[in-house]
Amino acid sequence: MPLTDSNYLQNPNPFALQSTMASQGEGKAIILAVGGLTLAGKASKSLDIEKEHTPLQMKLDTVANFIGAIGMWTAVLTFVCMTARMCFQLY
Repeated sequence: MPLTDSNYLQNPNPFALQSTMASQGEGKAIILAVGGLTLAGKASKSLDIEKEHTPLQMKLDTVANFIGAIGMWTAVLTFVCMTARMCFQLY
C-alpha cells in the first residue's frame, strides 16, 4: 500500500524492520543501524539471560550421560565380541 497523508496517521513509524517487504515501487533508504544496534536487536539482547541449569536439568544431564556411557560401552563390547568371533571362525 503506498504511503499517503491519510494512512500515515495510522502508522507513523518510518522504520522498516527485519523482513519488511516492499511489493512495488522504488525508494531510497538511509541505514541507521543493523544487527544488535537496532531496536529489535536491543530488545533481543535485553531478553538474552544467561541460562542457569535447574535441578531437573542437572538430573536429566546426569541420566543422559549415564545412558550414553552404557550405550558406548555396549557398542565397544559388541565390536570386541564380533571381532573375536570372526577371528575364531577364520582360524
